Amino acid sequence: MTSEHSPVPARAATPADIDAMVATLTTAFFDDPLWGPAFPDASQRAAQAAAMWRLHVTSALRYPWTLVTPGVESTAVWIPPGGVERTAPEEEGLEELLTQAARP
Repeated sequence: MTSEHSPVPARAATPADIDAMVATLTTAFFDDPLWGPAFPDASQRAAQAAAMWRLHVTSALRYPWTLVTPGVESTAVWIPPGGVERTAPEEEGLEELLTQAARP
């Protein structure tokens, strides 16, 4: 069996892509076995998870390896070797952000 793969065009994400990236990740991980239970109320999960994804996406934009397809149907968030997911101020605020997002 052979399969042919066409390259998927991608470009570096910009701040203008943040909302679409958050929507893509929120949708992709809505029923994820790890992140779904983190936000157990399915009626609120999208809004709650979006706060978390927004932090991750916004933080990762400082690296040029955060990529999107032309219509932001897909996104890849890569942290380079030696890089960090979040800055020190973002890390300090993570618990409060998640606590606020997860409240009913």
